[in-house]
Amino acid sequence: MDVLAEKTQVGGGLSVIIVQSPGCSSIGYGAAEEVGPFFPQKGNKPRLKFNPYSWINAANLLFVESPIGVGFSYTNTSSDIKDLGDKITAQDSYTFLINWFRRFPQYKSHKFYIAGESYAGHYVPQLAEVIFDKNKQVEKRDYINLKGFMVGNALLDDETDQKGMIDYAWDHAVISDKLYDGIKNKCNFSDPKPTKDCNKLLNQYFDVYKIIDMYSLYTPNCVVDGNTSIARQRLPVFQSFHNPTNLFHKYQQQGWHKRLAGYDPCASDYTETYFNRPDVQAALHANVTKIPYPWTHCR
Repeated sequence: MDVLAEKTQVGGGLSVIIVQSPGCSSIGYGAAEEVGPFFPQKGNKPRLKFNPYSWINAANLLFVESPIGVGFSYTNTSSDIKDLGDKITAQDSYTFLINWFRRFPQYKSHKFYIAGESYAGHYVPQLAEVIFDKNKQVEKRDYINLKGFMVGNALLDDETDQKGMIDYAWDHAVISDKLYDGIKNKCNFSDPKPTKDCNKLLNQYFDVYKIIDMYSLYTPNCVVDGNTSIARQRLPVFQSFHNPTNLFHKYQQQGWHKRLAGYDPCASDYTETYFNRPDVQAALHANVTKIPYPWTHCR
């Protein structure tokens, strides 16, 4: 999804928002809840609210769904899904960009930046590396004017990141000394196969985040009709720290993200309702294959 800068005189940069975590929508999160120009609001037919702090104040924005199968993206080849991985994702994103610039050559002279968060700590630098390497080989028409990249809350190394999450919870009195000490003693985050004792303790750790927002400790969770939003119910305990669907993905799937223009814990519910509207999908030229399941932030 391409969004033009609000003022043409500042339209010299083009940012690409990749994804929040493997399998999550940059349109659902990045465009509709974080840096895009409009946010869906509460209601049976959510209205849109202008975001005065959108990045369109500084650049043109291109929100890319990645990898294949995320959001409204799709493939006609089932093996594309089976073979997904970081390397293929970077190559697919590069191929998309080459085709996009060929179709919209007016952007080729613009300074180009890649941005993302969470698992984009892998996706963004890997895509940047592909562009950097390919720029040495391609014809002039396919040269991408890459100037840099930005990554926030980056997932970099499993062991370091996961230790940090446990330390953070203890530092902020989210978990007890007893649970913290137990996790430290029983969990080896460098081991791809956690023990039963470790998983049991991590279950207790996750239980706390059923009532506390991991990304905004001091604000309420989304409650609908007296119940915590279904979109934020806990997922099964992860089995592997080296699989992208690990401790991070477990909670990034649930849409707990801080909004730029004030915090609304139900923002993701509004977004999900909005993108499942047939008129919205038609306006976006999305879901042209009429998928039989509803749009969700993450797959």
